[in-house]
Amino acid sequence: MGMDFNKDKVVVEVNNVTVKYGKVIALKNVSMSICNGEKVMIIGPNGSGKTTLLKLLMGFVKPLKGSVRIFGYDPSKIPLNIRKRIAIVTERASAPMYLRIRDYLSIVLDVYGARDSKWINNVLNVLGLDRILSRRIGSLSQGYRKRVEIAAALAVKPKLLLLDEPYANVDPVTRLVIDKALNDLGEGVTTIITSHVPPTPYLGIDRVIALIDGNVAWSGSTTYRISFTLRCVNTEVSIDNVRILESLIKEGCIIKEVKIEDPYLKVLEALMYKTMSMGS
Repeated sequence: MGMDFNKDKVVVEVNNVTVKYGKVIALKNVSMSICNGEKVMIIGPNGSGKTTLLKLLMGFVKPLKGSVRIFGYDPSKIPLNIRKRIAIVTERASAPMYLRIRDYLSIVLDVYGARDSKWINNVLNVLGLDRILSRRIGSLSQGYRKRVEIAAALAVKPKLLLLDEPYANVDPVTRLVIDKALNDLGEGVTTIITSHVPPTPYLGIDRVIALIDGNVAWSGSTTYRISFTLRCVNTEVSIDNVRILESLIKEGCIIKEVKIEDPYLKVLEALMYKTMSMGS
């Protein structure tokens, strides 16, 4: 059975799901639908249920109630030919430290049957790995190890990409490199990213879902307030796509400030006060 990659096709469907670990409720009555090609960030503090949600989508966790469908299948029963179109990047490094970058990528590509050398070279170039393929993974910084795992995920041309905390323990430059790679190389790929931090304009996120205490606290699109100077004139605009920011730079604009306007930050602010109140 083939996959329908129509733009409006629902790829991920979570319906009224509850997950418990013993007496702890990790997710409570969570529902969401994510369409083909949509790029979604799941944001929230530690313990909010972000990683549990990804484990649910991977089939590693069973819901106490509710249902989950990936390409129309129960995650634990996805056929192999479809599972090969799903790539996963976990928070903890999974690439063996003793392998060279080239050897690790070769193993992953063989498993997935990926053979597009032009695409693979492009992925390596965008992530800045093309000149260090002979390096052992164990000799790399945490940021470069993350680049390697994201390169492996993108190189197989997935239709669904799941990334758990890809920005954990990486420097700001690496984060921008990752964001640019996901934006430039991830067109048409349904992408779900969990994170503690808001998205940058370079990521091109379509929607943000805020999880707090296992509940969906807010869901909406991302917009940015850009302050810039063009020909000595100070201006402010709101944008929701990184391409517009790139166009401003090409026109000679001097970018002064980028502010995120999303109300989900208010949700996190409310959580902070709630946490402080509980501790007092």
